[in-house]
Amino acid sequence: MVVRHLRLKAPADIQPHINGLWPRDPLSKTSIVQHIIDYPRNTPYISATTRFPKGVPGWNKEKVYIDLDAAQKAGVKVYTTEQVATELNLYKKAYPHTAQRIDAALKNLYKVENEVLLEPEQGKSIPSSAIWKPEIYQFAQRAQVLYVISLVFTAYNLGAATNQSIKEESIRPIAKETIKQAAGWGTAWMGFKIGFASGALFTSETGPLALGGGLIGGFICGVYGYHSGELLGNWLFD
Repeated sequence: MVVRHLRLKAPADIQPHINGLWPRDPLSKTSIVQHIIDYPRNTPYISATTRFPKGVPGWNKEKVYIDLDAAQKAGVKVYTTEQVATELNLYKKAYPHTAQRIDAALKNLYKVENEVLLEPEQGKSIPSSAIWKPEIYQFAQRAQVLYVISLVFTAYNLGAATNQSIKEESIRPIAKETIKQAAGWGTAWMGFKIGFASGALFTSETGPLALGGGLIGGFICGVYGYHSGELLGNWLFD
């Protein structure tokens, strides 16, 4: 995952989580070295930084996260910081009079920007499916943590019910807890699917924004579904 600081007035950077992220000029013949030391108006590369998740201090606060795996699957070429440095060093060797300028660029590359370059296929963008708004990404991460915690509690409850069954020499406690968990997770999944579809419907058709809206809706309905199933399990035995 890398960070892309958005240029607020640049048309190519408007709502990339919906529209995708476009280079300034996909047909440009600008080299990696020219992009780094001149940063021309016409370039086929998109700059990002490995300083995840905060980005580069002092740069535009408005930013998005780019999933490199998803981007590469969509045909985007990724040039790492080391690969960029190699190009700069080769250029310095070929043109010794640029040594001072190249050394300054290398220092900035490693100590400040930790820059990587992304090059979409001609005529294409980095797709919105590979781009996350920071708040949506953070919510998705928290949802994963909550899921793991819920599995731990389920295992704990089943373990406690098993011990109770052994003490009472009765299958009733473990049977009750098993049905509660099955009913709870079953209705939670139903609630999640309904909430996910509704949340995604009211946010965006594709990409992480739709996922984020779906997760929020799914989480809310899933919680209600789980507790409804738990009440059903209790009612069957009480």
